Amino acid sequence: MSAVPYSKRKVNMMRVNAIRKEGSIAKNLFIAFISGVHILDFDSEDAKKYPIDYYTFKKIIENTPSIEKLHDQINTYRAAQILELLGTSVDNKKLSFLTAHKDPLSNTSAQEILDIIKADLNNYKLLLDAFICYRHRKAVRNLRLKVKKELGITNEEVKVYKIYMKIPDSLRPFINSYKKQQQEKQ
Repeated sequence: MSAVPYSKRKVNMMRVNAIRKEGSIAKNLFIAFISGVHILDFDSEDAKKYPIDYYTFKKIIENTPSIEKLHDQINTYRAAQILELLGTSVDNKKLSFLTAHKDPLSNTSAQEILDIIKADLNNYKLLLDAFICYRHRKAVRNLRLKVKKELGITNEEVKVYKIYMKIPDSLRPFINSYKKQQQEKQ
């Protein structure tokens, strides 16, 4: 147990930094997923810990069949273009898992890749939001656990520190649908 409790300001800065870091990781996971490098295992332990997020992933992916066309088609340059098209960016060094400026496995042009994204732009934005929300949720949960453990406090006592996150409005319909589905099961 810590002799001096964290100040609310320090905890808020820890939350902001964790969310910022996880946002960057989420963008990498998004690019890795659409390029086929990363898969979502809907039966994993992680899926059981974050069922709302995995439900959201599943629903968005079901409505975006063009994702499979992007597998093995994305290099660092194309990933940066895709993120820019979606209104965000990430440091190219963080996309090092992609082969930088090397031709992908087929002869699909960069413009054709962008056209695939533009055709389902809203779904790709939703998918990016879902990855970001998922990583933010993990960061907030881990920070709550860290503060509780280090200070030796209860769930009620940790509420004073206001460790929270805001769910994007774009994902609200999925979350409401999941909650409604769970209520119907009971």
